[in-house]
Amino acid sequence: MEQKRVLIIAFIVNSLGSCYSEKSYKNSVSSNIVAIVYPKTPKPVKEWAYAGHTFTLIFAFLSQLFVDKNIGNMLMPLAFLGVLAVSYFYRNKI
Repeated sequence: MEQKRVLIIAFIVNSLGSCYSEKSYKNSVSSNIVAIVYPKTPKPVKEWAYAGHTFTLIFAFLSQLFVDKNIGNMLMPLAFLGVLAVSYFYRNKI
């Protein structure tokens, strides 16, 4: 009885967690991109947007590395991280 209850709770938490994390990820990426691209964004907010997006891409790479092990899926976050790094270093120069 207890084992069945634990499995049901684990299933509910897992299904809610995946939906929540996917929505949270999409909102996070969208708000980061808006904060980075919008020219009137205050400098500290822009810095935090760069930092948040950097962490998101690093952890996306790590999750692909440990779970999927597909080289194409692993390189995609690193490619976007490279674009983000170029954007960060040239943010005041252009």
